[in-house]
Formats: sequence, structure tokens, C-alpha cells
Amino acid sequence: MMSVLAPKSKADLAFIMYSLSWFATNKVVAIEAEINVLYKENEKTIIGQYIIFSKVYNEQRKQYGNTRQAVTEIIRICKDRNVLKEYLESKEQEDYLT
Repeated sequence: MMSVLAPKSKADLAFIMYSLSWFATNKVVAIEAEINVLYKENEKTIIGQYIIFSKVYNEQRKQYGNTRQAVTEIIRICKDRNVLKEYLESKEQEDYLT
């Protein structure tokens, strides 16, 4: 028997968690959950910068494929937008040193 229950509120989620903890002490329970995280682009947070980087990455890979040009464009665009700039510049320095 399979049932699908999507919590619509924190109270629903709390009920599900309580129910699962009760079942888990008495029986074997399998749980399958899908989690979606919504996060706004925000250049001031590391997560926001990573989201922007990922979007630039996807766009450039579609345009240039798996090429060195795609990588170069990703780095250039992100540095211009001040997205992960310090990290990208430090990696460039490492590449020059090796």
C-alpha cells in the first residue's frame, strides 16, 4: 500500500515527523521525499552567488558546449558581475603557478 501525503504547513510536517518517529520505534518504515528549495538570487550571499554562477554556467555550456571557450566565458562573466570573484581569481592564480 502506498500513500502520498504532501505537507501544506509546518504543522502538517510536524505531524508527519511525529508519525514517522512512532512507526520507526515499532516497525520498519521506508520514506521517499522530494524537497524543493526556493532561493532568490542575491549577490551578497554565497548561495545567491552560486545560483548565479550555475545559471551562467548552464547558459555558456548551451552556447559553447564542453569547450575551453565556455570555461573562459563563465569565468569572465562571473568576475564582471562580482560573482565568486575572489574564488575564481584565486583559482586563476593557482593555474598560473602550476
